[in-house]
Amino acid sequence: MIAGNAANTEDSKVSKANICHRCWNKDNEDTFVGGAPCSGSDTVAIPSSKDCRMIRQTLIFPHCWDGKNLDSPDHKAHMAYGQGSGATGGGACPSTHPVKMPQVMYELMWDTRKIDRSWFPDSGNPYTYSMNIGYVFLCLPLLFSSPQK
Repeated sequence: MIAGNAANTEDSKVSKANICHRCWNKDNEDTFVGGAPCSGSDTVAIPSSKDCRMIRQTLIFPHCWDGKNLDSPDHKAHMAYGQGSGATGGGACPSTHPVKMPQVMYELMWDTRKIDRSWFPDSGNPYTYSMNIGYVFLCLPLLFSSPQK
């Protein structure tokens, strides 16, 4: 299963509920900033504010399965996102992917304090990126085994 698209570099083609960034204006990642991932002031774009001490990047995998295929040629089509949003997501699954799976989320914390920002433009975002991640769940056969009597 895959979240994101490695070929995409356009924020408008990404759902904030699936991939997001948060400006962390504290010096320590243990100091909580904001609400649930991919909510509130989180953005698809990498925050460009010089006030960001760290940037938290969150990737949320699809959690609705088609109920038939353990994989698909593109490693995506057998899974879909539900109607929920972000890490509080879930929500109803589409009829094409009716089986709800556990939600998998991956977070990265980027320490930006040592980045030389003197070259940043006065306006506009200095970053360009593409983000995707793969996940393999090796315990799927347990879901299909018959219950013990």
